[in-house]
This record gives sequence, structure tokens and C-alpha cells, in this order.
Amino acid sequence: MNLTVTDESGLRDTATATLVVNDRPEVGVRTPDTATVGKAEQFSADVSDDVGNVTVTWTFGDASVTGQSVEHSFGSAGTKTVTVVVEDEYGASVSKDVQVEVRAQGDGPTTGTQTDADGGVPGFGVGAVLVSLVGAALLAGRLWGETAPEGSFRTVLSTVRTP
Repeated sequence: MNLTVTDESGLRDTATATLVVNDRPEVGVRTPDTATVGKAEQFSADVSDDVGNVTVTWTFGDASVTGQSVEHSFGSAGTKTVTVVVEDEYGASVSKDVQVEVRAQGDGPTTGTQTDADGGVPGFGVGAVLVSLVGAALLAGRLWGETAPEGSFRTVLSTVRTP
């Protein structure tokens, strides 16, 4: 932008200035809906800003950290408010609050694979595999017309290895 000033004597002077129109940044957040006490969770901000560099600050109630993608673990259970503030280098800022339900360890639905006492998946031991294979072989024999003599068993499987 140019500004020219002329006095009564006709002397002129021109000044040039750059004008930056700065809109507030926009932010979208990716956070877990639920978290577990003591377990690190990922929090990410998707930031859009037309001009300048931005600083992203996360406030968790018990700590504040900066970064577009951060990890945090909560120290206690309950509904927690997480605030993310995005500020660009010209001072324009936006903030967003999200709620995270923090559960004590052992509360809530179980995820993952349930295991039995010896570390295997229930229902998938050698016995279950053997019974399944014998049943399948007997059914196949009936379907194909092959049968063992009355009162005897045909060897269907001799060795079963499980991981």
C-alpha cells in the first residue's frame, strides 16, 4: 500500500507499507473419547492458517505442553476438559475444548484378546483342534461314502502342533 502526502507548497512524500490481513487460525482435534489412568494417549491438532507460523498449546488440567501432536497420561479418573490453543505469529488465536472420560485401570470394556490361564486363547487348544478335525473327517467320510468298520476309528490325525 502506498500513501502520498502533498503539502500547501506542493512538496510530496510517499510512504509504502505492507498490510497483512490476518484471519484466525482454524483447528480440528483428534483425541480419544475415553482414556485409562496412567496410559499415554495421543492428542493431535489439525491446524489451518493462511499466514505465519503457529504455536499449539495443550492444557490437560494437570499439565500443559506444546506441539501439534502430543502424548499425555492422566493421573486420576473422571471427566477431563482438554483445551487446545492455536496462536499464529501475528497474535490471532483460536481455542477448542474437548471432554475425555478417564477411567481407572480395570474399569470399562475390555479390548484385545481374552486369554486363558496358560496364555492360550480359550477354545483353541490341541483338544479343540483335534475334535474339530475328527468331526470334519467323519462328516466328509459320510458325504463321500467312506465309512470305517462298525466300532472302529480310522486314524485321521496323528500330530497336532499349536503355536
